[in-house]
Amino acid sequence: MLLVRAACAQETYLQTFPVESNRYYRLTFEIEPLPDDGLERRWVLHPYTGEGDQLFDGSFEWGWQRLVPGQTLYRHEFLAAEEAVELRLGFRSTAPAPPLKSASLTPVTPANVVLNGDFALGPGNQSGWSEMNLASIINEAGAGLLQVNLNGYALSDYFLVEPGGGCNLMPGAKTWPGVTLLAYDRQRRLIGAVPRVATNNPPMRLPAEAVYGRMLFNTTHDHIPAYCTNRITFTGLVRHGEPLPGAGPGAPPPRADEEIVLLPGSDPREVHAARELRHWIAKLTGRLPPLLARPSARPNIKLFIGAAQAAGFAEDLAWLAGSDGYAVRRLGNAIHIFGAKPRGTLYGVHAFLERNSDIIWPRPHPDFEAFWTPLENLAYTEADVRSRPAFEMRHISRGQGGYRFQQWMMRNGLNTDFRLHTGFDYLLWECGAPSSYGDSHIGWIGAAADADITFYPLVDGERSVSRWRQPCYTHPETAGTIAAAIRRALDRMPEQPAEHISSIIADNWTVCACERCMQPIELPDGSRLAPQSPYAVNDPLFFSTRNFIMLNAVAENLAPDYPGLRLITHAYIFTAEPPRVKLHPMILPQFAAYPTQNARFPIRDGKGQVISGYTADIWQRRFDAWGAWHPEGLGYFGYYYTAGFNALADTAAVDFRDLAARGGIQAHTEGFPPDDDTLSTWDVDGAEKWIMARLMWDPGQDPNVLRDTYFRKVFRGAAPSITAFHALISNGWHDAASTLFVNCHATSKDLFEGLLVGPGIEQTAREKLVQAVAAADHPASQRLAERMLAHFDAYREAIGRRVVPLVEEATEEWSDAVSPHWEKAFVFADFKQVTDWRRPTVEAADPPTEVRVMHDGTRLYIRAKAFDANVGAVVAPPPEELNVFPNGDRVEFMVADTAVQNRRLLAVGPHGHRYASPDGGFVWEIRTVVQSDGWVALLALPLAGFGADPQPAAVKLRAGRVYRHARDERQESTPSGASLFNLHESFWMDLVLQ
Repeated sequence: MLLVRAACAQETYLQTFPVESNRYYRLTFEIEPLPDDGLERRWVLHPYTGEGDQLFDGSFEWGWQRLVPGQTLYRHEFLAAEEAVELRLGFRSTAPAPPLKSASLTPVTPANVVLNGDFALGPGNQSGWSEMNLASIINEAGAGLLQVNLNGYALSDYFLVEPGGGCNLMPGAKTWPGVTLLAYDRQRRLIGAVPRVATNNPPMRLPAEAVYGRMLFNTTHDHIPAYCTNRITFTGLVRHGEPLPGAGPGAPPPRADEEIVLLPGSDPREVHAARELRHWIAKLTGRLPPLLARPSARPNIKLFIGAAQAAGFAEDLAWLAGSDGYAVRRLGNAIHIFGAKPRGTLYGVHAFLERNSDIIWPRPHPDFEAFWTPLENLAYTEADVRSRPAFEMRHISRGQGGYRFQQWMMRNGLNTDFRLHTGFDYLLWECGAPSSYGDSHIGWIGAAADADITFYPLVDGERSVSRWRQPCYTHPETAGTIAAAIRRALDRMPEQPAEHISSIIADNWTVCACERCMQPIELPDGSRLAPQSPYAVNDPLFFSTRNFIMLNAVAENLAPDYPGLRLITHAYIFTAEPPRVKLHPMILPQFAAYPTQNARFPIRDGKGQVISGYTADIWQRRFDAWGAWHPEGLGYFGYYYTAGFNALADTAAVDFRDLAARGGIQAHTEGFPPDDDTLSTWDVDGAEKWIMARLMWDPGQDPNVLRDTYFRKVFRGAAPSITAFHALISNGWHDAASTLFVNCHATSKDLFEGLLVGPGIEQTAREKLVQAVAAADHPASQRLAERMLAHFDAYREAIGRRVVPLVEEATEEWSDAVSPHWEKAFVFADFKQVTDWRRPTVEAADPPTEVRVMHDGTRLYIRAKAFDANVGAVVAPPPEELNVFPNGDRVEFMVADTAVQNRRLLAVGPHGHRYASPDGGFVWEIRTVVQSDGWVALLALPLAGFGADPQPAAVKLRAGRVYRHARDERQESTPSGASLFNLHESFWMDLVLQ
């Protein structure tokens, strides 16, 4: 470990100094020479408040603080913690404390903001750089140098920054890659990384609430030698411009009665857990608990964080061993929150807060990251529980904005890993993400395949030299080469033992059909499996068996040296077919039901899509077979995402329960997008995403109960309307008679039409969302309801459905071209030039056209404004010939019922000419008006002609305009850019009558 926990060694204070809060100091002390007796001796610094409390922040008990035989003089530069008034220099050892010859404490001002940013204090002195892993300060050519080795990191101590201030790296300082400025608030809780854009002014702008900063150095791109080591000669910041007006941390909250106790030298993930607990208690109660390094003498609630303080709960620690689980135990006023693993403590802290308040962390978006009801105080009545997750690995693919996404996952019990190919990601790791390596089979073989192309598959008689292929499974060196590459990667892991590593098939069907690979496979039971085809698409069983025979050899190579390692692979494409050989216990197959499984139904319902060689029950058969065939543990690679309103969590709940019943140890889904200010599926199905995260910890929970919890806590006053809206979605989702097929590639059009338009509940559903916006009694809840409504309207518009308002005044006002009631109508004006009747274009029409549509329950009213700078030049029949096709300047409409079976073509010219086809029994009215900037056509159409009498729920409309100023020239434009007579369904608008 990087850090040193409080040990059983004896501690002695030898010197006490007065200090000022948030001031920089240099400590210098000299001791008598130490004997070289092999005993470990350390020096420590402890800050104390005026009340005699030892603060956690500002306590120095790091691994580098050793007293070394032969060294008598020591120096240390540091920032005194806020609230510190006294500093105690102590020694910790089983041996007597060495005599202290002298000690002094002097205020200093860092030359470059960052303490020891030039590393001038020399090797072995990590002043300003207490936290490192696979990194060190070395001496090179007489100067100090920070060297960060592959997958390592170095994190500076806290330094003061200007809230809202602009800054830049000092000229000549290390910039890219592997350099990050981190901003922290007054409580030293991470706000986030500060973006650096060299072209901006200033290049870096600190958040308005930032008080502290830290510099983080890591390595990047392990496959690029120049980036595998990061060497920093100096670093620092300079002020750049003025701070934001009004920036600053503000007054600190009043102190809470309870206190949080965390041992100096704790794992950074436990430190993060303590800061999270402190932050959210302050949010809930308005009072901030002190964070102490040892408990005070006050008779108050003390919250002890981490396994090092849970020695009295040995039975719990044994029960939690090997898992991400947590325990919360209360003995009197002492409450212990801990996990056997540091990230278990992270999960325990958030579960503890949830159990003792109504707080929920629904989304990664910073505006919606938490909802809670303010409390006078926390009673901590739920403080005696322990929990282990059902699945060892709980993965949701991480969207962009990884740190906030990881915080959401951490608060909801997920442990999605990060890949070390681009260096150690400290921020994700601190939030509970394990580190890992992964590659395809051929990717692990790497350069060896370039030197010997027989590693690549033989396809149709030729070697397919591509990294997007499967290797030759029977090449005598395939398994050994993959295993050797994995060993090299494991040696570069910053944490040992490694939890897992992956080797997967490439994302395609291409396999090797060389003479060796096409030999029948001798099976353990004495039978033979003969190939049926050289193509995996036609013989998945044979090639799945080949794949796992090779992977078994990799596992057998690794197992003696890495007994706890998980070798993850995909049971996907052709390897989704269970092989005819047993898998090595090290191997964790991730079963992937893709792409014909209907996500509306659990896998074991056998409701898959029937295409090609896929039967309806293929995924049920394979899932059950995998569960029986590999009892050592099954993983699941899920696709619980789609582009529209859904009830995916209901499907996931059953699948996860079935997975757990078959020995599942890994649950996964991909496809969660970033959660930022742009509209995304988080606005549509944020509840489903949250429920699936919770189910990965405990699949026995009822998704309906979880959904009700989410709606109640997040939408508050709007919850009844949101619940009613989702009930409509759920009814369609679970309708056994529905033919809607949903997978990860389903479009919003598929879902909107299948769940809302087809069942005829579109308007009812929208009304529920409108009601939710009106009923919301919390600003963030209202914004979420508004975003859901915006998505609803965007989906509807994307499939050509437009809302036509009911305007009762239209009955009398429709024929007035300038009536203000036309302002209430639905408007579309983005006409595009038609250049080829067969396909749409994007060129804007010139001159433009605007169409407005409204109804009164009996008739549909259309106002078309044909803009024209020279309206007198239009080509038109003589005014007295009114009932003729206006074969000149005109607007045209096709109006039809929703099935496009009852269709009429209507044309209107500028002088009142009109044409309808068919016209039998169709009574319609028109009026035309010539204006200075064009002409207007006004139409009144009986709705009874387009569906149910008197009013259909919707009609279909197409619109076009012909602009003609010369008899041998014409220009056509439509909203789609496709000719009016290209009747493809995508060019129709669906007018939903309000």
